[in-house]
Amino acid sequence: MMTYLSIEMTIALGAAFAQVLLWLYVELRTIILQGREGGSTDAPDSWAARHAENQSEQFQMPLLLLSAVAFAAIFDAASMPFALSCLAYVVSRVLHRIVHLQGDSPRTMRQVRATGLVLMALIWVFLGVALVGQP
Repeated sequence: MMTYLSIEMTIALGAAFAQVLLWLYVELRTIILQGREGGSTDAPDSWAARHAENQSEQFQMPLLLLSAVAFAAIFDAASMPFALSCLAYVVSRVLHRIVHLQGDSPRTMRQVRATGLVLMALIWVFLGVALVGQP
């Protein structure tokens, strides 16, 4: 017997996925624009400014990871590919921090950001597949 989510939960999950799609679009657009501009950014080059920007980025993006993990826990929807993608994403965040604070090599930063984007997309794809495939 198949059970369905309540309309409230369906709307809430739809909103969460819409937010993820919005973030993925903004992140992809940033990566593309940085590539067109030769990797230049508008961020000041001071040590304090890099730390402040990195702190902001380390807080914002992982919220999507935490949301995905919470959904997986609530709906018992975690799979091994999901878990490994989450772990790889955390590794990419550590690399992001290292590159960001070591002087922001534009090409390397773009590659690290693109890797994080792909991993975040995979996390949500695996979660979505698990949620849709549940009996």
